[in-house]
Amino acid sequence: SNDTKVPLAVIVGVTGQQGGSVANALIQSDKSYRIVGLTRDATKPSAQAWIEKGVQLHEVDISPGKDADVVRAFEGADIVFAVTNAVELRSKEKEVAQGKL
Repeated sequence: SNDTKVPLAVIVGVTGQQGGSVANALIQSDKSYRIVGLTRDATKPSAQAWIEKGVQLHEVDISPGKDADVVRAFEGADIVFAVTNAVELRSKEKEVAQGKL
């Protein structure tokens, strides 16, 4: 939905299994939501498929040092789904830092 009166849900990793499941659940819900999906690469076919479903994509790197971009990505959010990728980060410290952004 583009109606600014409905809740804005921002989903980290919308192209992944967990983020994608959350996005699909919101799309299929009997309630309306504005959905923003965050991804590192909005040009990928898996990202483009979300646009066809009505999800607005924002390309953002959720990494320490990218704080301003991360804060901007969540502006106005009523609902946030955030997940980190411990396997990819290979570091508890990096995962905690990413989560604190």
